This record gives sequence, C-alpha cells and structure tokens, in this order.
Amino acid sequence: KLVLYARSGFQVYSLNTCACVQIAKVCHSLWTGLLPGSVYLFALALFSSTASALVSAGLVALSEPLLVLGTHTLINSLVSPLLFAALAVAISIANHAIETEDRAVDTLHTTDHSGIDNKSNQSDEDKTSTSVGSSSIGTDHPSVYLLWWLCVPIAGTSLGILCYVRVDLLLFVGILVATTYSTRIPNLVSQARAVVTVIASFGLSFISGLILAGYSDRLFYGHWFITPIQWFRFNVHRDLATEIFGGHSWFLYIRNILIQDPVFLFFIFVSVYGSILAVRSSQSTAGLKLLICLILLVLVYSTKGHKEVRFLHDWIVLALVFCGHGIFVISKHITDRHGLETWHRTALLLSLLAVFAASSYYRFPCAEDGSNKRWAYKRAADSGYVNLCLEWVGQQADATGVFVDHDVYGFGGYTVLRKRIPIIAKMNQEFREWDTVTRKRSASLYAVNGFQNATSFDDFGLWVMVQNVQRLVKYLLMSSTYNYAVVSTERQFLEVGFNEIKRFGSVRVLQRDNSEQMRKQLYKMGVRMPYGKDPDILETEGRTLYTSGFYSQALERLQAAIDMDPQRIQLQHLVRAAQLKVAQ
Repeated sequence: KLVLYARSGFQVYSLNTCACVQIAKVCHSLWTGLLPGSVYLFALALFSSTASALVSAGLVALSEPLLVLGTHTLINSLVSPLLFAALAVAISIANHAIETEDRAVDTLHTTDHSGIDNKSNQSDEDKTSTSVGSSSIGTDHPSVYLLWWLCVPIAGTSLGILCYVRVDLLLFVGILVATTYSTRIPNLVSQARAVVTVIASFGLSFISGLILAGYSDRLFYGHWFITPIQWFRFNVHRDLATEIFGGHSWFLYIRNILIQDPVFLFFIFVSVYGSILAVRSSQSTAGLKLLICLILLVLVYSTKGHKEVRFLHDWIVLALVFCGHGIFVISKHITDRHGLETWHRTALLLSLLAVFAASSYYRFPCAEDGSNKRWAYKRAADSGYVNLCLEWVGQQADATGVFVDHDVYGFGGYTVLRKRIPIIAKMNQEFREWDTVTRKRSASLYAVNGFQNATSFDDFGLWVMVQNVQRLVKYLLMSSTYNYAVVSTERQFLEVGFNEIKRFGSVRVLQRDNSEQMRKQLYKMGVRMPYGKDPDILETEGRTLYTSGFYSQALERLQAAIDMDPQRIQLQHLVRAAQLKVAQ
C-alpha cells in the first residue's frame, strides 16, 4: 500500500509547492550521479584492482540504460549509490577480517618450536607481498583502518534501511554475498573469529537499520514492518503486479537488455573469456563468481510475470562491473603477451570505453524520432501526455471535475492535478469516481495544519464496468461537475457539449459547454438514456455493488436489469434487500 521512501526525499519533493519542479529533478540527478563513485569503491573492494574499478565506474557512467533510469525512475536509482557504497564497506571489512585470520594461521604454521619466525628469511619483496593482502582498503595503515571501521555502522544501518525500502534487495545482496564467499563456506569453522567479527560489526548495524525502518512504519502508519509485509503480499504472495499491469515473456530481460544492445552483449562475452583467463593466470575467481551471481539473479527475476527494465537497475550495474573487470584482464593479457607498455593498455581501455560511449549516444532515447517508445510501459505509452493534460487542467480556475479515460495506475492522479476536484478514471476493467465525499481526513507529517485529505482506491463514488459505458456517459451528461475530460485522440467521445481545447501528443483535453442552454440539453439526454444495454452486465454490477456496500447504485442496476428482462425473478429478493439497506 504505502512504500517507505526516505523522509529527506519527501522534503526535497515538497519544494515543488514553492519552487520549480526542476529542483527535484536536479536533486535526483545529482544524487544518482554519485553512482560511478560508489561503483568504483565496490569494484575496488571486490577485485582489489584500481584499474578494474576505474573501468567499471566508466562503464556505469556511460551506460544508456542507467542514464535513462537515473533520471526517469525514483526508488530504483535513488537507492543504488548508497547500496553499492555500503556493499563496498561490507566486502572490504569482511575481506580484511578473513585475511587477518589467514595471516594468523600462516604465522602459527610458519613459526618453529624455538619461537623464531621463518619469514625472517624471506626477501623484502616476499615480505611485502605477504604483508599486503588482497584487501583493497589498505587497512594495515591505522588511520585508514580506523576510518573504514567508523563507516561500518553507517553502511550497515543504511543497507538495512535500503533492504527495508526495497525488499528485493535482500535477494540481490544475499545471492551476491553467497557467490562471492562460496569458496569460504568450508572454512567457516576455522575462521569463526572472522565471521563473528563481521557479524558483530556489520550485521548488528544492518539489523539496527531494519528495526529503525520498522519503527518508522509504526510511527507513521501505525504498524510495525507494514511496508515489507505489503510488498510481499502484493508482489509475491498474490502477484497482483502481473494481474494489474500484465505479464511478460520469460525472455524479456535478456532480449531488452542484452540482445537489443549488441555492444553490451559483446562486452559480456568478452568479459566471460576474461574471467576464465583470470582463473588460469592468477587463480582469481572473483570474476567467475560474479558471473554466476548475474546468472542466478536474472533467472530469479525472470520467474516473475510482470517485468520492467527498472527492476534490474542494480543487475545492470553489477553486469557492468563484471565487464569492467573482464576487459581489463583481457587488455592486460594482450599487452603482457606482446610485451607492450602500460600506456598501450590504457589506450586500449580508453578505446573500448569510447566505443561503449558511442553506442550509448546512438541508442539514447529521443521523443522526436520515437526511440523512447521502447522505454515506455506498453499499456501506458501515453501516460506522460495524460499527466501533462492533468497538470494543465489543474491550472484552470474553472475546473470542477475531470474524467480521465486512462488507467489510474498509469498517471499521477492528484499528485499531478494538484486540485481537490472529483476524478473519474479507469481502474483495470472498471471506472471509478473519487470525489470530495469519499475523502478521509488523516494525520500528515508535513501538512501545515497537521492533517490532510486523502482519497484511497477502496473509497469511491460511482462504480461502472467498462462494458457498461452507457451508464458512465449517462452520469457525465447529467453531472455538470465534470467540465473537463482527458481522452485519447483515437477514442471517440461525446460529440455534443464537449469541445477540444488542448492537446498533448496523442491525448487531448475536452471542455464542457456549461452554458444554461447546453446544460439543460445534456441533462435531458442523460435522463432519457438507459442505465445499460445488457441485463447480464447490469446484474453483475448490481450484485458486486451490493456486496461492496453501495446499495443505492446496486438498486438502480438491479432494477434496470429486471426492467429489461422481467424473467429475472431471482433478483427480486436482492432488490428488496437493497431497498431496506437504502431506507436504513
């Protein structure tokens, strides 16, 4: 129902009431622009290679999908910079704890009974390679070590809150950690001290973040952990996303992200070979483990019926990190094999980044040539135009009600309209009216008077099935409140009484002629119009409305069904029950 967004995000977006909407967009873009820096830290912690980290950050900064998602999605791109920064801290601390334990074991095994360390006979080069482990954070230096440990509670708490906001991140983080440290699982008993260190330092702060977010739900919504519970019920248990927004083929993610982007696909294949080379040359399995993680994640995400590319925002980041490591390994292999200098390797990497940047520039969506359609949600490709129409209607001083011939899930509603007037809109296979009567007064954290008027999906005025458009038209003709209509240019609407006044793309705004003569004419047309043409539809509506407690509307539909088909004697008792309910 409600998703727990960062309260600071609410603060930023509330500036829209006193400043331009561009402020929020700029703040969002600036924040998502931190993602390459976070990815650099993450790749550095994962591969212990500055070059791999730089290439990975460059690919992320130049990626067309991430550029689009970073400016046109909210929650997915909003959490990503903090997510990878927190993961960088977690992986670095875990690596350092494991390396410290390994060194202690090595020291114990290389010390003879007289207490003389055999490492004293090593060369200076051997000592250096032994003292500096694979940990990327350089924690042998006390000041750096202390700095990173100060970041641990912040990173752990942040990661806990992020996983609370986006529950699917638990799956993402879980698979990433499991594959990264899969080879360490047999040594958990011998490295118990390292495990306890990581859990005590990072795990406790992670749990603190979950509890803090849960308390926020308790404080603002009255229930502990209501956000993840509702997310699980909506997306997993009942899978309402597929029912409401539609399902897609299992192959959609692979087709839209990889097959339709040949350069990205080429980088993936090259990086697979690079990961194999890394295992053969330096026994480094980090790239291969990351590849397994990517395969597992995309398989799990593909099992869901409803799919959108934005759901794989962090998967794309992880795939680009994999590519950054892979092409660096191959470039190093090529230059080392042919005896080339370091600048040759740098030139090769820069050339590959230039090819990737040119591909992103060529593929970047544009509204003028229609290339943005592949990013639009198929069932709501014109939702942007609908929002523009709603925003324009909200600016009209004479607007008293608006009919929107569009699914309510595909536009911004009162957030865009910003006017407390009734709305009639489509909701799946029905039309619903949200009017001032059904609004509820509820407490608000940021409202000036401490309260706000909210309208939920469950409380509505008129309810009509899409098959009974005649009843909807009858209502619109008789109600002069709805003096604006937002409809598609391809859809026919009332030819009398409504005139086109504004158009945005494929959506137009119609204004009602509210002159006294026209008002009387439209009202007479509505009175003469029946409640519907199909008695089966009317009966279905009547039974549904009666069950939902809307007895007045149920009574009119049931009576209309009987008038059209007097043989429906079984409805008489339901009509009588509805009459009693209305009389009460």
